[in-house]
Amino acid sequence: MPPRSIPAAAGLSRRTFLRAAGVTAFAATGASALAACSSSSPTTTSLVESKLYPSADAQKLNDSFDWGKSAVADPKSSVTITVAHSWSPADFVRQQQFDYFFQKRHPNIKIVAENAGDSSADYLKKYSSQAAGGSLPDVMYNGFGFAQNFIGSGAFLALNDYISGEPNFNPSDFTEVSTGYYKRDGKQYSVPYDCGPVMIYYNKNIFTKAGVELPTAKWKFDDLRNAVLATTSGQGGSKIFGLSLPVTPADTFWDPVRLSPLGGHYLSDDETQVLLDQPESIAAVQWWMDMYLQKGVFPSPSELQGLSQADAFTLGRAAIKVDGSWGAPALREQANFEWGIADWPAGPKGHSTAAVGSAYSITSKSANKDAAWIYLNEYLSTSGQVFMFASTGKGNMTRKSAWPAYLKSEAAPEGADAIYNALNTYATSKGVVFGPATPQITNAVTPIWDQVMGKSLGVSDACKKIAGTIQPLLKKNVAG
Repeated sequence: MPPRSIPAAAGLSRRTFLRAAGVTAFAATGASALAACSSSSPTTTSLVESKLYPSADAQKLNDSFDWGKSAVADPKSSVTITVAHSWSPADFVRQQQFDYFFQKRHPNIKIVAENAGDSSADYLKKYSSQAAGGSLPDVMYNGFGFAQNFIGSGAFLALNDYISGEPNFNPSDFTEVSTGYYKRDGKQYSVPYDCGPVMIYYNKNIFTKAGVELPTAKWKFDDLRNAVLATTSGQGGSKIFGLSLPVTPADTFWDPVRLSPLGGHYLSDDETQVLLDQPESIAAVQWWMDMYLQKGVFPSPSELQGLSQADAFTLGRAAIKVDGSWGAPALREQANFEWGIADWPAGPKGHSTAAVGSAYSITSKSANKDAAWIYLNEYLSTSGQVFMFASTGKGNMTRKSAWPAYLKSEAAPEGADAIYNALNTYATSKGVVFGPATPQITNAVTPIWDQVMGKSLGVSDACKKIAGTIQPLLKKNVAG
């Protein structure tokens, strides 16, 4: 689709969080270094605005909703809760607008909003340090890739009693795939706010020039491979890549996206056994890597340096980008070519893609848990998700009831219907690596895979070496 100006994407890229989970230890310290990039907003007493988020529009939208009433009574005297976010500065304005209206509806609940900026590494460093010191906010953002570390440490409150006691919460309204990352021992520790599937982004101009038909919902893996090979052309600074991003086990959702449809797997479902060294898994990885090793369909390490580590697709130098639907808003602002989104294709052994996202939790030591629940319940209600996400172009709402507003809006990209269909049919959390050992796994596999990318280590040997390296790390994922 053509580029056009809409509100900026959510500052927190799922892929950014994914990478951060691999390089940032849970007990990281050094939060003082964040002073320059994080901020704390005291109780919002006036309605803020920006060019992206005019106050009049925000007021009109807020007034159009029936916000309902929680089963939990408002406090009889004034209390203050602190809520931790990870928004870009531009999108934090929208957050402040929500908080302003919330406080008008709940005059005895005052909100202090903390914003660590849109760097996942900074967010984790700050709040991991606070967790170690026992001084977390009342409500805090968390992502699929690191939530289990906080849950395992006892930092989050189990929400089952609040959820079951809230008649209008309606758990079945949430897409099934969005909730699994935040469960442990039958308890729900977070309410997901966004969840998006990995899809195909395609450059229409490149496809047309190469004489290749555009992707459709009927595509199979062979169609994808044929298109990738046919659109890869040229060399040097003018080279066009069939795929924009390297295939790597550091991508913690490569199992449901790349391996499982071909009959392979990375880890067992409980993430306690490595399966990458099995013949079917090695064959699946080889299927992908042959395209790189034989024709260079995605950037090599040196080519990535030549691109200044930028995304070749956004630069107009790749036919296909394999990425989550969360990337669409930013692409709308940055791309100067016609593009679209299509379903992830089915493989010979099945049809699946990963769906990942983020959530909010109440911390276990909060002194105002009821007030925190009232906030969380309203923030992630249908009205809250439309106000924060559907109306702003971010999309990827976890409530099904919030999707119609997004699909009818100008902010929805071409292919938005396919995104929603994927979330409710073939998208899955199965195979996504998100257990407590995830950071160590990602750190361990990266240097091994660097050798494959550098063509100094074969795929089969690399898979076996990775298996031997990370199997001991999986002890951390064993329950109890």
